[in-house]
Amino acid sequence: MIPDFWTPDFEVRIDGVPLATAVERRITELSVVTEPGTMDTFRLVLANPLPELPFTHGPLADTFRAGSAIEIRMGYVDRLTKLFAGEVTSIACAFPESGLATITVSGHSRLHHLRGTPHTRTFLDMDDRAIAQKVLDELPSGGKRLTLDADPTPGPYPYVIQYNQTDLAFLLDRAGLIGFTLWVDDTTLKLQQATGDEAAQHTLVWGHPAKGAIGGRHLPLRSFTPTMNALQPVSRVTVQGYDQQKAERFEATVPDAPGGGRATTGADVAAAAGRRVEQVIVDQPIQSQDEARRLARAVFDRAGLEFITGTGSTIGVPELRAGRHVNLDGLGKVFDGEYSVTESTHTISSAGYLTTFVAKKAAVG
Repeated sequence: MIPDFWTPDFEVRIDGVPLATAVERRITELSVVTEPGTMDTFRLVLANPLPELPFTHGPLADTFRAGSAIEIRMGYVDRLTKLFAGEVTSIACAFPESGLATITVSGHSRLHHLRGTPHTRTFLDMDDRAIAQKVLDELPSGGKRLTLDADPTPGPYPYVIQYNQTDLAFLLDRAGLIGFTLWVDDTTLKLQQATGDEAAQHTLVWGHPAKGAIGGRHLPLRSFTPTMNALQPVSRVTVQGYDQQKAERFEATVPDAPGGGRATTGADVAAAAGRRVEQVIVDQPIQSQDEARRLARAVFDRAGLEFITGTGSTIGVPELRAGRHVNLDGLGKVFDGEYSVTESTHTISSAGYLTTFVAKKAAVG
């Protein structure tokens, strides 16, 4: 069913209960930010008018409390999508000299439970799934405990050290080493193999409606500011490691041969200009040839995505979230194509429902 893009809608639940109508009608702005490898956030601004000042002096003062569970759905009438589930972590008030008093409620996904005090500890004969479970088991009991949903991971490893890192930084590093993604869905910590093969759900069209009928999966691209920078990608990534117990050396290089595909990457452009940059990584605890290869591929792919980057805006599209793919059209043969969304901000205000985003791609053609 195609949503009615003229009637944005949202729903906010606190501790599982929808906001009362008296609270909901005071909301002047609602936004959700999603970004891989970090904590999703939300921001809720409410009018707090005189003389009642209901959210600070009146009967609604206890509506929002630090630590309360919050769930936010955004979209259009009869079609809402869950964009955020986490906790309230900040409440701020503004009592201006003139104008309307407001209250701003903000918060983070439950990844913030992993952002505590840095630790130094070791993990013996464990794979990454077992390591992640041990980290969760040793979290302080306060707040709602995270549960783990993990794909099978490489290992076990004889010895892994978490050296003066927060649990979040440590698990993100571990996920990057094995080519996995780490994120949270409500109260579930997800550790999943990065496939990168998800098809784009939407095509955003700029300036040329003839490119495709607006509606359904083709939606208007209000603005986009792309930049092609051939200095960012690297030509090759080499990862080297050494197992002292086995006296065994590991080395993997990606790509292990020149390109030659139909698409032109940043590395191709740099090479054509006589610029070849090889990144060599020797400071990671690599313990197998396969692990070296996975890390080299992950680093090479991340650097490649810096070839073409841009920021854009469109009408509210709940499905346009960090980690998803989107097709952009009407930008010319260099900048048209499929992009990876690395950050998205969804905002509902008096101006309607707007989605802004950061997107990247590794090649042209």
